[in-house]
Amino acid sequence: MDEVINIQNDLLRSCLSQQIDELSMLESIFCNPGEFHIDDHSIAADINEFLENRLDAVQRKLDFRICLQLDEGKMYLSFELPHFYPSVEIPRISVDSTKLTKKQEIAIGRKIEDYIKGLDKSEPYIYQIVSWLQDNVDDLRVSATNDAATEKDEKVIFERMWIYSHHIKSKTKRKDIVKNAHDLSLTGFSLPGKPGVICVEGEQRDTQEFWQLLRQMHWQKITLKQCEETEVLKRDFDDQRRFTDFKEILFVDVGDDEEVVLNMSNFIKFLELHNCGYIKKELFGFD
Repeated sequence: MDEVINIQNDLLRSCLSQQIDELSMLESIFCNPGEFHIDDHSIAADINEFLENRLDAVQRKLDFRICLQLDEGKMYLSFELPHFYPSVEIPRISVDSTKLTKKQEIAIGRKIEDYIKGLDKSEPYIYQIVSWLQDNVDDLRVSATNDAATEKDEKVIFERMWIYSHHIKSKTKRKDIVKNAHDLSLTGFSLPGKPGVICVEGEQRDTQEFWQLLRQMHWQKITLKQCEETEVLKRDFDDQRRFTDFKEILFVDVGDDEEVVLNMSNFIKFLELHNCGYIKKELFGFD
């Protein structure tokens, strides 16, 4: 058992060391103002401390954004690196551009995932992804447009998930919940406090991925209360949504050092406003 743990620890250190080296390389390549952005530099600092045996563990993941200046305008690529990237895990990537529709952005993101499958995972490969995207962006845009047109007549599973937590208080969790939902093009809401409630709706493979990411966070107790599934044509997909976007809703102020009890009256009104009043029995046990 100890041998397995040592092997995993060695692999983790190797992966994190490669991530730090790659981060430095990317910063030197995309060095013009606005090309490379890191929200929180303390994550890289924590990883370095872990590698130097001055920190016992690393909880947060490296994330950054690269801005590409294309003929048609700017394209933003957001990356989040799991701890065992590049050897075992693949990065989470989202595409954002004012010149693309959300469906085109998602389609290009999936083309990138397909490209990653053929890459050598023994070395970091973020720069390969960016270079490949720059070389193929026109073809990818056309392909994404055609895919979106073809998909309209395909059937997909629309899913709405209702998730109940003992509490949602951590600012890091709250930020990650919203980010993950946006990255997966989900709509719904997150209600922090005690208890906490999350609703996500979208394509089933995306809601299921959201749930898996959510479960990886540290929770006192979190439960998937109900899943609502409907098979629909892609063209009618958005008609199933009860929410126009995903956002955190706050009926009271929530801080890291205080417990806030859910304002039930306001929350029930919010649910009824979105034709979701039926769920209060499943969440709280009353009609």
